[in-house]
Parts: sequence; structure tokens; C-alpha cells
Amino acid sequence: MKHNPRHIQRQSFLEGAMILIIANIVIKLIGAIYKIPLKNLIGADGMGIYNTAYMPYAFLLNVAAAGVPVATSRMVAEAAALGRSAQAKRTFHITMAVMLALGTALCLILICIARPFVESIPNTRAYMSVLVFGPALFFSAVASAYRGFYQGLSNMYPTAIS
Repeated sequence: MKHNPRHIQRQSFLEGAMILIIANIVIKLIGAIYKIPLKNLIGADGMGIYNTAYMPYAFLLNVAAAGVPVATSRMVAEAAALGRSAQAKRTFHITMAVMLALGTALCLILICIARPFVESIPNTRAYMSVLVFGPALFFSAVASAYRGFYQGLSNMYPTAIS
């Protein structure tokens, strides 16, 4: 996949901030709205299973994306400001390789700890739900590399969309 930093739409600081604020409001609304029908659909018992499965996922998700977009965006922004588009691309490719490896590792870790985790709670019915969150860790790690790259190029649309 080729990225040309000179052909990517940039926004001013205020435009970028507004894009992210609007996206955050939409995300919060969706988050609040989906839980009502979800609870009605799966009931209190299903929500217990969901919440059990969400705990290790949320923890590992923080590990997957902690600081990566910020560090990547800083390095890409610096390279772009100096007119070093090849360096910006190289930073993205290195970040992507690291995040592919980290996402894969975290997915496998979640899969490996799923059984001991649900048995220790104990809520063994949540086992399959924990497993389903595994691939989300992989894709979240990969998405964080893209967010950092585009933020470094002052393009907040990909971050808002993701």
C-alpha cells in the first residue's frame, strides 16, 4: 500500500479538533444507544457474559494502542515538516510491522488466557466470548498505526472514521 504524504488532505488544528470532537460525540452516542437493545436482546445473563469477556479485552486493548499513534504522529509530522516523505513512509512501515506483530501476539495471548481467565472468575460460559475479542485486538493494533500516520500528516478524517 503506497502513501504519498503530499497528496493527503490536511486540516488546520481547529478543523482537525472539530472533526475529532464530532467523532467522539457520535461514538459516545452509539456506545450509549447500543447497550439498551443489546441488554433487551441478551438479557442480564448475557450482559454478564459480555462484561466478563470485555475485561481482558479492554486491558489488552490499552496495551495494543498505548502511545503508538502519538509517537508515530510526532515522528511522521517531523519528517513531513522537513520534506522527508520517504522518512515518513519508513516510519509508517516500521510502525505497521511492529503493530502487526504486537496485534498478533496480543490476539494469541487472549486466546491462550481465555480458559484460565473464565475459570478463575468463575464464568466459564464466557469462554467463547473472550475468544471472539481476540481478532479485534489484532485489528485495533493495526488501526493505531494508521491513525498515527495520518495524524502526523494533519489528516484527522481516518482517526475520526476509525
